[in-house]
Amino acid sequence: MAQVILVWGSVGVGGGLIVDGRPLTGVDGYTGEIGHMPVDPDGDPCSCGSNGCWETKVGSRAILRRAGHTSDVSAAAFDVLVREAETGVPEVLDSLTETGRWLGIGLAGLINVFNPRLILLGGRLAQIHQYVGQALEAELDRRVIAHSRREITITTAALGTDAQLLGAAELAFEPLLTDPTAWLRPGRANAALAIA
Repeated sequence: MAQVILVWGSVGVGGGLIVDGRPLTGVDGYTGEIGHMPVDPDGDPCSCGSNGCWETKVGSRAILRRAGHTSDVSAAAFDVLVREAETGVPEVLDSLTETGRWLGIGLAGLINVFNPRLILLGGRLAQIHQYVGQALEAELDRRVIAHSRREITITTAALGTDAQLLGAAELAFEPLLTDPTAWLRPGRANAALAIA
């Protein structure tokens, strides 16, 4: 059983699965390409070469286009969309409801396959969660196996859009935090400075 699934929205959509306290990596190490799950057989072409991938429905490009924005997928462009949602622009709110529907469709597939306890939405998906949540939950009610539906929590990642950076920093500092005295031995500090 997968206890945790992270769904991260940026320009694309990726994810990670924690099973029995360990990341699921797959045979070739790229488990988590969940943005390329097929969700719409007649859908738009995807950057991966397929059609109708989840990313074409809930990736930043799709979210911005649906709201009537240009093809700029930068963080600044996405922040404009969020500000419009905050001020109640009807077209933007309608587009986010549709995004929530597609987000729910993809999450329902993940829940039915992996039976997680927790789903974390991160990155840009966390930014829009309050605007897509109701439509997302309605799709889950329609599509998820009843027992799994009762057992799952969906929330946003607490570290926000900097989660990846903070995780990388933690990995870099892990040896120092694990055994600080080893890093204070003569010569070791100079070696550490050379690496930095």
